[in-house]
Amino acid sequence: MNSPSSAAGNPASRWRVLIVDDHPLVRMGLAALIDAESDLMVCGQAADYDGAPQATAREQPDLVLIDIGLGDEPEGGLELLKEVSRQAVRAIVVSMHEAPTWAERALAAGARGYVQKSEAGRNVVHAIRRVRAGRIYVSESISEQLLERRLGAAPAEDPQQRIATLTD
Repeated sequence: MNSPSSAAGNPASRWRVLIVDDHPLVRMGLAALIDAESDLMVCGQAADYDGAPQATAREQPDLVLIDIGLGDEPEGGLELLKEVSRQAVRAIVVSMHEAPTWAERALAAGARGYVQKSEAGRNVVHAIRRVRAGRIYVSESISEQLLERRLGAAPAEDPQQRIATLTD
């Protein structure tokens, strides 16, 4: 999956990625995917909302991968996303949530991308590179659902998902 890049041979120009997820196995898997790329590197990890701001300040990442649900805070990732965005650090949400409502909320909170955990292995590096190029990335299935909703062709969402749109 390595792509040619003028940055490939220069460690100083590798994009620094911070991973924030409450599951150690997920953090390890994402780190392995990212560190296998010659133009990317994991500069740090955090397991919760409380550790993420310190890690961001200490590591000065170019991008933060954030899980929406962090431990006991089911939406702590959204709050963290808002804080990271205020610091002008780009962020991508990596989430288990497949309803388009979550992607909309993440993008509204400042995310530059939304990757479903069910497809993260295939798409997380592509998403990072797309965001690095100044673009937005949304998983294909989420993108289709968002377009269908916008066009009024989507099936009705679960009522609990509709409740989730009321507030952050």
